[in-house]
Amino acid sequence: MTEKIQEFYLVERNSSGSESCLTRNYSNGFVSGATPNTAFKFKEEEQAKQFCKMQNMLAGIFDNGTKTFYVKQDITRTKYTEDGQVVEETTEETL
Repeated sequence: MTEKIQEFYLVERNSSGSESCLTRNYSNGFVSGATPNTAFKFKEEEQAKQFCKMQNMLAGIFDNGTKTFYVKQDITRTKYTEDGQVVEETTEETL
């Protein structure tokens, strides 16, 4: 059984060129320091674009020297039995 996942997340580049993924904090803002695994994930590309624009607008207002990009990540997961055979469908035994 193959599962395909598409997700989007934000990456911020600071003035020295270092990049860091962004995650949401308790006040629904974004903070740097996340990894791709812990970054806040958007399900829709349009949402990622909008928040990317917002982050860049705020960076311009505060002149903090950062630039934000969004990353599209495509993940394909395949489930196998203990014998190495591809699982064709999900049953209680394969969960």
